[in-house]
Formats: sequence, C-alpha cells, structure tokens
Amino acid sequence: RDHDPGRLFVRHHLAVAELHARLGEAHRCGQVDVLELACEPSCWRTYEANGLVACTLKPDSFVRLGSGAYEDSYFIEVDRGTEGSTALTAQLERYVAYHRSGREQREQGVFPKVLWLAPDDHRERAIRACIDRLGADRELFDAAIFDQAIEHLTDAEKNGEM
Repeated sequence: RDHDPGRLFVRHHLAVAELHARLGEAHRCGQVDVLELACEPSCWRTYEANGLVACTLKPDSFVRLGSGAYEDSYFIEVDRGTEGSTALTAQLERYVAYHRSGREQREQGVFPKVLWLAPDDHRERAIRACIDRLGADRELFDAAIFDQAIEHLTDAEKNGEM
C-alpha cells in the first residue's frame, strides 16, 4: 500500500483478528475443535456468475470445525455496522450466486453456512431482516452477535444444525 489504511479498515481487521484469537483460545480449552481457519485473501473463492463473468467472493474468514465424526464449515462476515442494507443485500446475493454456481459443493462436498457477526442486537436484527428477504435462500445464512460467536458456533455444532 502506498497510503495508510483508514480507521474503519483497521477496526474491521482487528475484529477479524480478535475472532481468530477467540477461536484459537476456545480450541486450546477444548471448547471447539478447529480443523481449519483461514482469513482473507486465502479464504476467497472465485466462481463464474451466469457462466460468463469471473467473480470473487471475499468472506472475512473460513472456519471448519470438528465434532466427532462430523465437520461444520462456515464463511464468516464480521459486520461493523458501517454499511447500509443495500450493500448488505448485495453481499448476501454474492453468496447466493456462489452457492448457485455449485463450485464449493463440487470441490468440498458441502456449502458452508454463512455466519454474519454483528456488533449489537440492533445490527443483528437489521442483518436478519435482509436475510429474511431472500426467501428460500435465507437458509444459507445465520447471524449472531460478535461477542457470542464462539457460543453460537458451539451450540450449532452440538445441535447438529450444520
């Protein structure tokens, strides 16, 4: 980079780093079995939309968790509440397009749940409202509060939601 990153950029990347630190700590404590953890750009996925245009999906993180004989995988978006519903909906639609491309399913055997981590209840409700407008595709997504991410991931694992 030939310039200093902005405050929002730095705060976002620090939040992603905090999530990774919390996952590492939960793994060391035996709370969760982290099999794979990748941040951007190594977790980005390239795909063709409508068979014509090469697109890149850019999740903040990818995590694969083990639970006995099962594995759960997630694309994670760390939301800082800085984008409006139009931008949020556009990002949701990119995940839907990637899902419809079938690439992840062919290469990995499953499509990860997309977990949006919000800074607070108000933002989580706003994210859920955008997700609900997707109709049948809303099943690809979930939302939780950032500070409850580990509990949310371990509850999903225990309940076999993946």
